[in-house]
Amino acid sequence: IEDRHEYYNVYISKCTQCKHFNFDKLKCPAYPNGIPVKYLDGSQVHDKRESDQKGEFVFLKESN
Repeated sequence: IEDRHEYYNVYISKCTQCKHFNFDKLKCPAYPNGIPVKYLDGSQVHDKRESDQKGEFVFLKESN
């Protein structure tokens, strides 16, 4: 069961502000099988490459 959307906090998570984030699917190319809860709930920011991620994707503020 994919329940990460239950942890996603649009007000605290930096994911929403990231260039790589797909809001419609709550997906990121760094974590194609699901963004870790620690990023979705806003308790941490994905600003450094992690060993369990794909590629070199990290938080990059969306420019509007």
